[in-house]
Amino acid sequence: LFFSEVGDRALIEKTTKGTSAWNLEISGPGKMQVLGNSLFVLERHTIYLGDENIVRLDLSTMKPERIFPELRNGITQLLALNDGKTLAFNELKSQQVLLLNTENPASKPQAVQIASSYPRALGQWRNCLLVASEDNHQLSFVAPNQKTPTVLGEVSLEGYKDELPNIRNLTVNPETGAIFLRSSRVPRLWEPQNGKNSVYRFTHSYWTSQCE
Repeated sequence: LFFSEVGDRALIEKTTKGTSAWNLEISGPGKMQVLGNSLFVLERHTIYLGDENIVRLDLSTMKPERIFPELRNGITQLLALNDGKTLAFNELKSQQVLLLNTENPASKPQAVQIASSYPRALGQWRNCLLVASEDNHQLSFVAPNQKTPTVLGEVSLEGYKDELPNIRNLTVNPETGAIFLRSSRVPRLWEPQNGKNSVYRFTHSYWTSQCE
Protein backbone atom coordinates (compact mmCIF):
# COMPACT_ATOMS: atom_id res chain seq x y z
CA LEU A 1 0.00 0.00 0.00
CA PHE A 2 1.37 3.42 -1.02
CA PHE A 3 -0.01 6.80 0.01
CA SER A 4 1.11 10.40 0.46
CA GLU A 5 0.38 13.13 2.97
CA VAL A 6 -0.67 16.69 2.18
CA GLY A 7 2.32 19.05 2.13
CA ASP A 8 4.89 16.24 2.06
CA ARG A 9 7.05 15.17 -0.91
CA ALA A 10 7.56 11.68 0.46
CA LEU A 11 5.67 8.51 -0.37
CA ILE A 12 4.59 6.26 2.48
CA GLU A 13 4.76 2.49 1.98
CA LYS A 14 2.70 0.26 4.28
CA THR A 15 3.45 -3.48 4.38
CA THR A 16 2.83 -6.32 6.84
CA LYS A 17 6.30 -5.61 8.23
CA GLY A 18 5.66 -1.96 8.99
CA THR A 19 5.68 1.51 7.47
CA SER A 20 8.47 3.20 5.48
CA ALA A 21 8.79 6.75 4.19
CA TRP A 22 10.56 7.23 0.85
CA ASN A 23 11.89 10.75 0.45
CA LEU A 24 11.83 10.89 -3.33
CA GLU A 25 11.34 14.63 -3.81
CA ILE A 26 8.16 14.24 -5.82
CA SER A 27 6.33 17.55 -5.82
CA GLY A 28 2.76 17.29 -4.55
CA PRO A 29 2.33 13.54 -5.12
CA GLY A 30 -1.26 12.75 -6.03
CA LYS A 31 -2.99 9.87 -7.81
CA MET A 32 -1.04 6.59 -7.94
CA GLN A 33 -1.39 3.42 -9.99
CA VAL A 34 0.65 0.19 -10.06
CA LEU A 35 1.41 -1.54 -13.35
CA GLY A 36 3.85 -4.44 -13.42
CA ASN A 37 6.83 -3.61 -11.22
CA SER A 38 6.27 0.14 -11.41
CA LEU A 39 4.34 2.68 -9.39
CA PHE A 40 3.15 5.68 -11.41
CA VAL A 41 2.61 8.87 -9.41
CA LEU A 42 0.96 12.10 -10.50
CA GLU A 43 3.30 15.00 -9.70
CA ARG A 44 1.87 18.51 -9.21
CA HIS A 45 3.97 21.64 -8.68
CA THR A 46 1.18 24.05 -7.63
CA ILE A 47 -2.56 24.01 -6.96
CA TYR A 48 -3.16 25.27 -10.51
CA LEU A 49 -3.75 23.11 -13.58
CA GLY A 50 -1.05 22.90 -16.23
CA ASP A 51 2.17 22.02 -14.39
CA GLU A 52 1.92 18.25 -13.92
CA ASN A 53 4.13 15.30 -14.73
CA ILE A 54 3.98 11.56 -14.13
CA VAL A 55 6.77 9.89 -12.15
CA ARG A 56 7.56 6.22 -12.69
CA LEU A 57 8.95 4.52 -9.60
CA ASP A 58 10.77 1.22 -10.09
CA LEU A 59 9.61 -0.87 -7.14
CA SER A 60 12.80 -2.95 -7.21
CA THR A 61 15.16 -0.01 -6.79
CA MET A 62 12.76 2.77 -5.64
CA LYS A 63 14.40 4.95 -8.29
CA PRO A 64 12.07 7.67 -9.67
CA GLU A 65 11.98 8.73 -13.31
CA ARG A 66 9.81 11.46 -14.81
CA ILE A 67 7.97 10.32 -17.91
CA PHE A 68 7.76 13.64 -19.74
CA PRO A 69 10.50 16.21 -20.43
CA GLU A 70 7.92 19.02 -20.27
CA LEU A 71 5.03 19.70 -17.92
CA ARG A 72 1.59 18.54 -18.98
CA ASN A 73 -1.67 20.41 -19.39
CA GLY A 74 -4.02 19.57 -16.53
CA ILE A 75 -3.65 15.93 -15.46
CA THR A 76 -5.97 15.02 -12.59
CA GLN A 77 -6.53 11.27 -13.04
CA LEU A 78 -4.43 8.14 -13.61
CA LEU A 79 -6.00 4.75 -14.42
CA ALA A 80 -4.27 1.40 -14.93
CA LEU A 81 -6.18 -0.44 -17.66
CA ASN A 82 -6.97 -4.12 -17.41
CA ASP A 83 -4.55 -5.15 -20.17
CA GLY A 84 -1.82 -4.87 -17.53
CA LYS A 85 0.35 -2.44 -19.48
CA THR A 86 -1.58 0.71 -20.39
CA LEU A 87 -1.82 3.79 -18.19
CA ALA A 88 -4.64 6.17 -19.08
CA PHE A 89 -4.62 9.80 -17.96
CA ASN A 90 -6.51 12.97 -18.81
CA GLU A 91 -5.47 16.48 -19.76
CA LEU A 92 -8.30 18.81 -18.81
CA LYS A 93 -7.04 21.91 -20.57
CA SER A 94 -6.29 20.04 -23.81
CA GLN A 95 -9.64 18.21 -23.84
CA GLN A 96 -8.07 14.82 -24.32
CA VAL A 97 -7.20 11.52 -22.70
CA LEU A 98 -3.89 9.79 -23.34
CA LEU A 99 -2.80 6.15 -23.32
CA LEU A 100 0.77 5.33 -22.31
CA ASN A 101 2.33 1.93 -23.01
CA THR A 102 4.19 1.41 -19.74
CA GLU A 103 6.20 -1.47 -21.19
CA ASN A 104 7.87 1.22 -23.28
CA PRO A 105 7.42 4.43 -21.23
CA ALA A 106 9.76 6.34 -23.54
CA SER A 107 7.21 5.93 -26.36
CA LYS A 108 4.83 8.76 -27.19
CA PRO A 109 1.39 8.31 -25.60
CA GLN A 110 -1.60 7.96 -27.91
CA ALA A 111 -3.97 10.90 -27.61
CA VAL A 112 -7.75 10.72 -27.99
CA GLN A 113 -9.59 14.02 -28.38
CA ILE A 114 -12.77 14.28 -26.31
CA ALA A 115 -15.40 16.50 -27.92
CA SER A 116 -16.41 18.05 -24.63
CA SER A 117 -15.06 20.41 -22.04
CA TYR A 118 -12.90 19.27 -19.11
CA PRO A 119 -12.68 15.46 -19.32
CA ARG A 120 -12.35 14.91 -15.58
CA ALA A 121 -13.12 11.33 -14.47
CA LEU A 122 -11.90 7.99 -15.86
CA GLY A 123 -13.12 4.44 -15.47
CA GLN A 124 -13.10 1.14 -17.36
CA TRP A 125 -15.67 -1.49 -18.16
CA ARG A 126 -14.67 -4.48 -20.26
CA ASN A 127 -13.29 -3.10 -23.55
CA CYS A 128 -14.11 0.55 -22.93
CA LEU A 129 -12.40 3.46 -21.26
CA LEU A 130 -15.13 5.70 -19.84
CA VAL A 131 -14.57 9.46 -19.65
CA ALA A 132 -16.90 11.82 -17.76
CA SER A 133 -16.60 15.49 -18.72
CA GLU A 134 -17.22 18.15 -16.14
CA ASP A 135 -18.46 21.25 -17.94
CA ASN A 136 -20.90 19.84 -20.48
CA HIS A 137 -21.95 16.75 -18.53
CA GLN A 138 -21.11 14.05 -21.02
CA LEU A 139 -19.94 10.44 -20.91
CA SER A 140 -17.60 9.33 -23.69
CA PHE A 141 -16.72 5.72 -24.50
CA VAL A 142 -13.23 5.09 -25.88
CA ALA A 143 -11.89 1.88 -27.42
CA PRO A 144 -8.34 1.87 -25.97
CA ASN A 145 -7.26 -1.45 -27.49
CA GLN A 146 -7.64 -0.44 -31.12
CA LYS A 147 -4.51 0.32 -33.13
CA THR A 148 -5.76 3.90 -33.26
CA PRO A 149 -7.91 4.42 -30.14
CA THR A 150 -11.18 6.15 -31.01
CA VAL A 151 -14.35 7.42 -29.34
CA LEU A 152 -17.11 4.85 -29.85
CA GLY A 153 -19.91 7.11 -28.72
CA GLU A 154 -21.20 9.62 -26.22
CA VAL A 155 -24.13 9.93 -23.82
CA SER A 156 -25.37 13.29 -22.57
CA LEU A 157 -25.91 13.86 -18.84
CA GLU A 158 -27.23 17.37 -19.40
CA GLY A 159 -30.47 16.49 -17.66
CA TYR A 160 -28.53 15.86 -14.44
CA LYS A 161 -26.43 19.04 -14.37
CA ASP A 162 -28.26 20.42 -11.32
CA GLU A 163 -27.61 17.25 -9.32
CA LEU A 164 -24.11 16.72 -10.75
CA PRO A 165 -22.68 20.24 -11.22
CA ASN A 166 -19.02 19.19 -10.97
CA ILE A 167 -18.31 15.57 -11.91
CA ARG A 168 -15.13 14.53 -10.11
CA ASN A 169 -14.94 10.73 -9.98
CA LEU A 170 -16.30 7.71 -11.79
CA THR A 171 -16.53 4.06 -10.72
CA VAL A 172 -17.98 1.13 -12.65
CA ASN A 173 -19.53 -2.06 -11.31
CA PRO A 174 -17.45 -4.73 -13.12
CA GLU A 175 -20.34 -7.19 -13.19
CA THR A 176 -23.23 -5.04 -14.43
CA GLY A 177 -21.60 -2.03 -16.08
CA ALA A 178 -23.50 0.36 -13.79
CA ILE A 179 -21.66 3.68 -13.55
CA PHE A 180 -21.39 5.67 -10.33
CA LEU A 181 -20.55 9.36 -10.72
CA ARG A 182 -19.55 11.61 -7.84
CA SER A 183 -20.05 15.36 -7.85
CA SER A 184 -18.61 17.82 -5.36
CA ARG A 185 -19.09 21.55 -5.30
CA VAL A 186 -18.52 24.15 -2.61
CA PRO A 187 -21.12 26.94 -2.94
CA ARG A 188 -19.93 30.49 -3.46
CA LEU A 189 -20.44 33.00 -0.67
CA TRP A 190 -23.53 34.51 -2.31
CA GLU A 191 -25.17 31.15 -3.01
CA PRO A 192 -27.35 29.03 -0.68
CA GLN A 193 -25.02 27.01 1.54
CA ASN A 194 -26.08 23.58 0.31
CA GLY A 195 -23.08 22.14 -1.51
CA LYS A 196 -23.79 19.60 -4.23
CA ASN A 197 -21.92 16.59 -2.89
CA SER A 198 -23.63 13.55 -4.28
CA VAL A 199 -23.25 10.15 -5.95
CA TYR A 200 -25.50 9.02 -8.80
CA ARG A 201 -25.89 5.59 -10.37
CA PHE A 202 -26.49 5.24 -14.11
CA THR A 203 -27.21 2.23 -16.31
CA HIS A 204 -27.76 2.28 -20.06
CA SER A 205 -27.92 -0.48 -22.65
CA TYR A 206 -25.95 1.72 -25.06
CA TRP A 207 -22.58 1.46 -23.34
CA THR A 208 -23.05 -2.11 -22.18
CA SER A 209 -23.61 -3.20 -25.77
CA GLN A 210 -20.77 -1.04 -27.14
CA CYS A 211 -18.20 -2.28 -24.64
CA GLU A 212 -18.75 -6.06 -24.67
